[in-house]
Amino acid sequence: MEDGPYSVLTSVTDPNQLSFRHLNPTGQQWFYYIESDYDCPGELPLQSDTLDNRSPEVNPISGLTVIGDDVLIEWETNPSAEVSGYVIYRPTPTGTVPIDTVFAPLTSYLDTTANPDFQSEAYLVVAIDPCGNSSVFDVPHFTTFLNYTIDPCEQTISLFWNKYNSWPQGVSRQEIWLSLDGNPAELIATLDSSAANYTFEIANKESIYDFSVISYQAGGNFSAASNATHLQPLLIRPV
Repeated sequence: MEDGPYSVLTSVTDPNQLSFRHLNPTGQQWFYYIESDYDCPGELPLQSDTLDNRSPEVNPISGLTVIGDDVLIEWETNPSAEVSGYVIYRPTPTGTVPIDTVFAPLTSYLDTTANPDFQSEAYLVVAIDPCGNSSVFDVPHFTTFLNYTIDPCEQTISLFWNKYNSWPQGVSRQEIWLSLDGNPAELIATLDSSAANYTFEIANKESIYDFSVISYQAGGNFSAASNATHLQPLLIRPV
């Protein structure tokens, strides 16, 4: 609870009343809580959480993970106690538009309308309260879009991607994972935060390759996975 002192603003005697409007023409910051005043001998009065009249705090995204054709957006619970939900926005060529709203305590959303196999998708999350106030936009997060080229004579697959750069702390490391012929994915390389490409050598034209890149937050517990490439390279065997 914010340090007081507190004073009685009003008393509500109607048990069915569920709201009260406090005029604040000067825009001053106020802190409120409600205390019960029922005729219950021997019972201590109950107090609510303490809320203020400010908009919710900024709500940064924790990480974006591509799952098949969808994108999973995750974030942490907003520290503002009055937050009731979150609006997910996606920047588009015509502007930043809301795509859905989820209600607390949920802190994730699966976007099934995305195209992460064809482009890097961007997202923002805004916290809202029951009065319609919302937090300001934080920096957008972009999915890692993994693409490739094949050198049929050298029998190599060159991977390249946009680095995940939306965490304020940066990226600690990046991992290259490979699923060969539909088998469980295995870690084949660990790269530093500056890498944006990787060459896989001695490819086999009879095999099917699913590569993905996972970035890890520096100083944090979150990760972000790219789309998975699905390819069977057309190669030329040496004489």
